[in-house]
Amino acid sequence: IFTETYRSRVVLESPRRILIKSINSPTFKSIESEWTFRPVSTTSCEVNFRVSFEVGSILHAHAMRLFFDDVARVQLNAFIGQASKLQQQRQLAQKRQQQSPPEPTPAGKPWTVPFLQGKVPAPVLAHLKHVFIAHATAEAGTYKLSLAGFGAACHDLVHTSPWAKASPTLEDLKSISANSQSALAFAVFASYIMPSQHQPHTHEQPPHRQELSFTEFATGVYLTLYGTVDDKAVHMFQAIDILHDGRLSPDELRRAMETRLRVVRDVFPLLLQEQLALAASSSLSQFTSSSTNLNEEGMKVGLLAIESLMAQVESDIPLAVHQIFLSMTLEEPNHINLTEWRRMW
Repeated sequence: IFTETYRSRVVLESPRRILIKSINSPTFKSIESEWTFRPVSTTSCEVNFRVSFEVGSILHAHAMRLFFDDVARVQLNAFIGQASKLQQQRQLAQKRQQQSPPEPTPAGKPWTVPFLQGKVPAPVLAHLKHVFIAHATAEAGTYKLSLAGFGAACHDLVHTSPWAKASPTLEDLKSISANSQSALAFAVFASYIMPSQHQPHTHEQPPHRQELSFTEFATGVYLTLYGTVDDKAVHMFQAIDILHDGRLSPDELRRAMETRLRVVRDVFPLLLQEQLALAASSSLSQFTSSSTNLNEEGMKVGLLAIESLMAQVESDIPLAVHQIFLSMTLEEPNHINLTEWRRMW
């Protein structure tokens, strides 16, 4: 009864009002919802909303009444409780940061991260730098963090950083620190890597890097622990915008998707290997030559299936990019600016 698929026309008057009207709904004769937002302070706003609808049968009318009397009320209370919990955690984290004694500024050039200005206090950034250097490798005067060093650095943060411990998503970092060679750790590590600012604008894909700079490490850890949807959208925009002109072209979005697909190609075999090892370890029978051969055959078949799937996805990327640009209302044809990108997310 409650599963409904329909098209909607959305009128957005950012950032004050959203109006939604349904089109071609099989169950409802009409649906209309309106959401208005009134800023109360710099960190909160008041949301007023109304939902009006007309159904075509008594059965649906009674079902909707039960829904709003029971399920919707429970969900709303759960939402309020979760929002209050997150707000309390944020206030507690800010209080701990304010109470932390300031650390001396290191000599020489400061390690600033523009994206984190105003988001991460200086003492926390200094601690991130200390952890990064402790596990990085120095090359020609610069420090780079490998996958193994990344896992060790995450383990360090989990146990030594009050800022990290106060995060509601600390478990994500714990999962990485528990096994730096896992598919999850590799996927997160690869997602932190930003395209080079000096990357040539060609159709050829540059070699995939296997190390992190301090900026990439600090930004990635922040997004994992405290990043909002808007933070992640802005960071993603900056990663895709390789021309640094403040707008995304179809070619830039295509290249970004292809780059991400290359990472997925590397992650899936690791994930498959983990699953086969897990299945083998949970088996009651002892390892035999036949079970080893079965694992090898499973790996071979799985890799062929993965490669076939990846080839299919790669061939669909140009169409996906075209559909994204076609579905958006853009100020400039074939270019997405940051405001439009954030609104989409």
